[in-house]
Amino acid sequence: MPEIRNPNLQTQGPAGGGGGGDMRSTMGFALLMLVVLFGYQYFFKPKQAETTATTQTQAQQAPQSASQPTASSQPAQPQLAADTAPQASANAVAVTAASETQTTVENERIRIVFTNRGAQVIHWILKDFKDTSGQPLDLVQPQSAARFGFPLSVFTYEPALTTQLNQALYQPSATGFLLAPNSLTFHYAANGLDVLKTFRFDTGYVVSVEAQVKRNGAPVRALVAWPAGLGDMEEFVPGKSRSGAVRTPSQFAWSIDGKQDSLTPTASGFLF
Repeated sequence: MPEIRNPNLQTQGPAGGGGGGDMRSTMGFALLMLVVLFGYQYFFKPKQAETTATTQTQAQQAPQSASQPTASSQPAQPQLAADTAPQASANAVAVTAASETQTTVENERIRIVFTNRGAQVIHWILKDFKDTSGQPLDLVQPQSAARFGFPLSVFTYEPALTTQLNQALYQPSATGFLLAPNSLTFHYAANGLDVLKTFRFDTGYVVSVEAQVKRNGAPVRALVAWPAGLGDMEEFVPGKSRSGAVRTPSQFAWSIDGKQDSLTPTASGFLF
């Protein structure tokens, strides 16, 4: 019988050999696939794992970095409070005098003596006018001033505050003697109060007065007062009037921004 052969099983080798060549081809292809598989795992798999590990590390660090500003901002607030505390305490520093002193301001017509207790006037002498005894006239009447208050004191609508301001020891800008024209200031501060009184003098009789009272930074309505009578009161005392003396009614006159005005005293004195 004739021999029938499968062309797909034929080889090109001289010895024929049957399926030996096909087996080697199959094994070689399988070996190549293994090399590719292991190579892929070697070169690609670790990088993905490393990338995953890096991503996890960054994810863990992100909450920590996000929490760091909060932690650092918390100590900053006490530091800010510590920085502003000295400023608040500096504004609350007390301004007072250690003892009572006097300051005399004088020009050719007047001589005024101030005390730093209440920043008030204890003598206001007019050199060109005489009292009943022939001495230069002192506008401060000692008996009534001791009872009702001294000139250029401060009046508020709070009796306790008024008493405090008129009894406090102010710190004067000068003590001793000042020759007019000049200015004189008195400053007092304690327990939230801040008081500044300023007096300005020219070469005549005119004296300008400014009073500023603040409590915890807010202004307090304060008026400059002349509580007692003016001048020589002996003519009103029975038995001390000079024969033929004529009583001259008292009147207080002033000028503000060029506007002239005057005031007749009452039983309670002058109040501006």
